[in-house]
Amino acid sequence: MAEHKFNGYMQARNFKRYNYAMEEARPEEIMRLVHAQMAPRDIAKTLKNALSTVYSVKSRCMGRGTVRRKFGSGRPISVSTPRLVRAIEKELKEIW
Repeated sequence: MAEHKFNGYMQARNFKRYNYAMEEARPEEIMRLVHAQMAPRDIAKTLKNALSTVYSVKSRCMGRGTVRRKFGSGRPISVSTPRLVRAIEKELKEIW
């Protein structure tokens, strides 16, 4: 009995869980399977993605008509980068 518990412990300790974050969600593939009338749960298992990913890709495609990222989404580029500050200072020195 104790040996069985120890073997189970060693298996659990050595087991490396699949890292779903490393697997990139493939929206085009998800939508191809959705259009093929495959169930979302089966799509998630087949592509090794979270079920919520399948539903969010499906709703994004149905709402906007595309699975691509919206243009302009994300953090805006900072205006005061060191390179830009130097360029502006250089321009101002030439003007003055």
